[in-house]
Amino acid sequence: MTKTQLFTRAPAVLFAAGALVIAAPTGVPGAPAAAQAVVGDCTPGGDWGTPRPDFAQRVVALVNQHRASLGLSQLTVATAPTSSAVWKARHMARYLYMTHDDPAPPIARTTVQRMEACGVTGGWGENIAYGYTTPEAVMQGWLNSPGHRANIENASYRTIGVGAATSSTGRVYWAQAFSTQTGSTPPPPPAAPACSNGQDDDGDGKVDYPADPGCASSADTDEFNSTAPPPPPPPTTLTGVPSGATINQGTYVGGGVAGITADDDAFLRIGSASGSVLWWGRITGIPNTITSLSTTYRGFSSSPCTQTLSVWNWTLGYWASLGSKSLGTTETATTATVSGTLADYVSGSTGNGDVAVRVGCSAGSASFTQSSDLLQIAYTP
Repeated sequence: MTKTQLFTRAPAVLFAAGALVIAAPTGVPGAPAAAQAVVGDCTPGGDWGTPRPDFAQRVVALVNQHRASLGLSQLTVATAPTSSAVWKARHMARYLYMTHDDPAPPIARTTVQRMEACGVTGGWGENIAYGYTTPEAVMQGWLNSPGHRANIENASYRTIGVGAATSSTGRVYWAQAFSTQTGSTPPPPPAAPACSNGQDDDGDGKVDYPADPGCASSADTDEFNSTAPPPPPPPTTLTGVPSGATINQGTYVGGGVAGITADDDAFLRIGSASGSVLWWGRITGIPNTITSLSTTYRGFSSSPCTQTLSVWNWTLGYWASLGSKSLGTTETATTATVSGTLADYVSGSTGNGDVAVRVGCSAGSASFTQSSDLLQIAYTP
């Protein structure tokens, strides 16, 4: 069977917080192939949030102050980790997400690929956060998390870079990058206020910060953020649209993938072959940790046909039906919810992968043209 490939650039989806797991999406024989990895660069877009270098400098000072209290070496601000952290913070501020891997636009890539693009070599670590309003507050949040604290206190790290940026909604996004690379002379740590010794003196379940080994008090009242809540959850519902489409049955008539990325009366038109149309779209950059998934299709036909929607199960290797309905000459929308183990519908087993949605229409032996205006998924990370 001849397959016609249609490709165009389309806005890609945002994706939300997840564990730092590095893995490439894998393909399934006879199914959509995995997207090609792209490294990209380390240059932030001009509209990627409002940089806050003052916040970044303060975080560096607080990190070194905390390390000094533990007898650890001071970290030097270096170009490579700084470039990576600034890119990450500004990108998150622009596209309103929080996860270590980078979603498109401009490209989808892993944390490793970004570190390499920014010139970070050797061992490295990364902390990210959003929703904290001050450097002191975000440091408190990181230190209250064992994994983030381990990065801050890692004795093998020699350099640091910090990025902070404010989004259009006023929320601050934060990123720290640590590296075993060497650098220049680190700045001295600032003086710590009294009665902050790096311990939980007042029994509130939070480590006092910044640390001062010369003070211990059961009535410590000068924690910077003793009541700070954790970062707010990421956006609850995100959307994605295809970056490519494949015709399995039918004849290309006009339009392109750009026509199915928005409800804008721009159409992908496919003529029937033997009374049927069958095609699928690929949506990239979707996390395997999704907790909900639904599809929406908008279109019409030059003559009535029976429309079907399916989603590819990457684990079991088949198209799972999402139902059927009659499609007429007036444009209508169809939304279907995917059930079961949702990770099965994302390529790969960890990190980010692809979702494939198939659209079909049949009318016996009649000839018709199917016009598709939108193919979209909605998901919760």
